[in-house]
Amino acid sequence: MTWPMFQTYETPDGSAQDTADRIARLRELMARAGLDAVLVPHADEYMNEYVPPCGQRLTWLTGFTGSAGLAVVAR
Repeated sequence: MTWPMFQTYETPDGSAQDTADRIARLRELMARAGLDAVLVPHADEYMNEYVPPCGQRLTWLTGFTGSAGLAVVAR
């Protein structure tokens, strides 16, 4: 038996270029701030189990739509 997968790695609008542009822009901001890496968790600022659309930073940045994840973006 195969289990269905409920996650995707596509941006909501389907554009991989948007994801690349967002990560490039984040890296520019990191360089200005003197940061070597940034963690982008799936959770929102309140650590809610349900993350509202306005708090889905991981999906916005990477296109990952799974229920748990963490992105590490390095310069």
